[in-house]
Amino acid sequence: MRTPVITFVVFSICMILISGFWPNLSSVVLPNTTWGLYSKKFFEDLLVGAHGTIIDLFVVGIVLYWFEQRTQSREQAAKKESERSSAITRHKEALGDLRYYNGSDAPYRTLSTMKRLMALKVHDFSCPEANLAETNIEDFSFKNANMHAVNFSHAKLSKITMIDCACDAGIFTNSKLQHISLTNVSFNRAKFCGADLPGINFTSCSIQRADFTNANLKSAVFKGVDCKGVNFTNANLRSANFKGAQNLTQEMLQTAKSIEYIVIDALP
Repeated sequence: MRTPVITFVVFSICMILISGFWPNLSSVVLPNTTWGLYSKKFFEDLLVGAHGTIIDLFVVGIVLYWFEQRTQSREQAAKKESERSSAITRHKEALGDLRYYNGSDAPYRTLSTMKRLMALKVHDFSCPEANLAETNIEDFSFKNANMHAVNFSHAKLSKITMIDCACDAGIFTNSKLQHISLTNVSFNRAKFCGADLPGINFTSCSIQRADFTNANLKSAVFKGVDCKGVNFTNANLRSANFKGAQNLTQEMLQTAKSIEYIVIDALP
């Protein structure tokens, strides 16, 4: 591509210079000389035609350049997407393999793999029974993720968003959750024993038979939540909101450590 462009530029410059200096040039080279059809008028017409050719080539060159750039962009985009798909598949396989890895560095290797998937804008991966104990998880977004029985014990979770995720039987024992956004997340049979969950909002979530023994649920929101089988033994429920909660009984609340200022409907 480079050689034709250089040739075109040189040719154009030569034609423009000859045309610009034609009065002087023609007076020296072809003052009044004619040879057959070759006359001063012939070369003038030739220069005019050459300019038409230059314009045509310029327009065609722009069109060809545009098509070439578009083709290259598509090829580069396809290559990047192919590399991205390969990386996603590789990281998902690694995440699946880590499920059966019991080394001391398992939580950190699992977290690192999840971060790589997040960097590739993948939020719907599957990591059931993953070990994330004692990790610091921050600025994560999960959507349609299968996180069944994941071990978050002694972990710190901050600035986390979960949408349509399955965290059934999850282990959050002695974990600390801050600035958590939950939308349609299932925590059935999850263990939050000793967890620090101030202000957490379980509205739209499922927490049936979840265990909140010794948990800090100060100012937590359980509006409209089905509390069937939930264990609040020795939990701090101060200022918690149970407005519209279902299957919540007086006996369940009596096991809590603190229920001052809770918002609640009449209990059966």
